[in-house]
Amino acid sequence: MKHADHAIALAHELGLIVNFDARERRVDSDALARGVERGTHLRLVPGVFVEAAVWNAADRFTRFRMRFLAVATTMEPDVVFSHLTAATCLGLPVLGELPDRIDVTIPPSTGGRSSGNVRRHAAVLSDQEIIRVGGFLVTSPARTVADIARSESFTRAVATADAALRIKRKPSPLLTLDEFAQVVELDRNRYGAAKLRRVAAFATTLSDSVRESESRCLIHLAGFPAPVLQQEWRDHDGLVGYSDFWWPDHGLIGEYDGHIKYVKPEFMKGRTLSEVVEDEKRREDRMRALGPRVTRWVTTDLTLARLTAHLTRAGLPLIRAPRRA
Repeated sequence: MKHADHAIALAHELGLIVNFDARERRVDSDALARGVERGTHLRLVPGVFVEAAVWNAADRFTRFRMRFLAVATTMEPDVVFSHLTAATCLGLPVLGELPDRIDVTIPPSTGGRSSGNVRRHAAVLSDQEIIRVGGFLVTSPARTVADIARSESFTRAVATADAALRIKRKPSPLLTLDEFAQVVELDRNRYGAAKLRRVAAFATTLSDSVRESESRCLIHLAGFPAPVLQQEWRDHDGLVGYSDFWWPDHGLIGEYDGHIKYVKPEFMKGRTLSEVVEDEKRREDRMRALGPRVTRWVTTDLTLARLTAHLTRAGLPLIRAPRRA
């Protein structure tokens, strides 16, 4: 199946409408154009539409998938999706808002320009830097993480790098530290190389979630001491659990308390929500009984000012001035 035909088939599964004229060119029919004017339809790209009700009911990842497939229907079969678009194709999280434009990497000699729907990056990719995912060509995990590190914010890049490196990822991490080091060396003279080196030096295999990665970045940028990650705790009854953050010199455990973990099947393990909450409370009580203090924060605390205030109130000292994000 051709690249565009594959994209069209997947687009139809998501409820997109791909309109053709007699010459099989994507065009805006009068009926669909009137639907856009009335607000019953949205035009994603010329000739590709979606009902407003379908769009409004979709979450942010599904909407991005819709944009991706709409653009993919117009692309040549050898186009390589990259950067944040490749991250979503690889199943890597993207911290913050997903972009309105789809990222592709093209040879420098092509001379293509970015448009309202597509952001084009000029680069020469080796065969090892291109893989096929779901019928589409995308940049490899190493190249994707490196591109994001060079072009996005420190916190966003670390969150994606941590997710690719995560040793608990099933069935295995998408990226190893050695592979990341190799791409850092390969990119040492490219634009954004200093940003890439900074992300690579800070990234870890031990972050369990994108919000833990965000928390760790904010802790670092604020000027707090570096925490121990995934510290194991045991008492006379056996394993208590693993703390997100641990500051042994200050006797403080830090836990990001995201509501999502209370509803994820892999965390609930057949328990009801009330049972999960009660088990989490017992886990924290057992940790406190071992001596440390425990402080928790939630997603709304994940700004530099709020998390700084929260950890300061918990008794964690600043050891240096804040750094620029």
